[in-house]
Amino acid sequence: MDMREVKSWLQSRNIPNSISKVRPQVVCTRTKLKKGSLDAVRKWFQTLYDRKDELLAFTEEGISLESVFLEKSGDDDFLLFYARSDDFEKTYKAILKALLPITVYHYSCWKSCCEDDSETLEVLFDLERTSFFHSP
Repeated sequence: MDMREVKSWLQSRNIPNSISKVRPQVVCTRTKLKKGSLDAVRKWFQTLYDRKDELLAFTEEGISLESVFLEKSGDDDFLLFYARSDDFEKTYKAILKALLPITVYHYSCWKSCCEDDSETLEVLFDLERTSFFHSP
């Protein structure tokens, strides 16, 4: 996919509506992988890791923490995406505005490896431990 296709695809996913329903600062989504895509998924995230300097340089999105987990359930595989941001609407707008090559790569892989629907998981508890170490 090129930048225009990624932007169109992201906009079609209706992300601002789904993120407005989550608590500020954290979101966790569960996305089913397409059958037979696990090797490509492992390569995708290894590439992101190898190019992490590009991701870390993109500070405009405001994400302070991102983690991705692989869940196996029966014959199906899922990705669990966890992220922390001060403002997810700002994050989404920054991603659409910048669309860096690494971002285009990331969302191209997402589209080719993941099913179309994602489930936003309910946050029951989130504690940022660093807050305990700040002086009043």
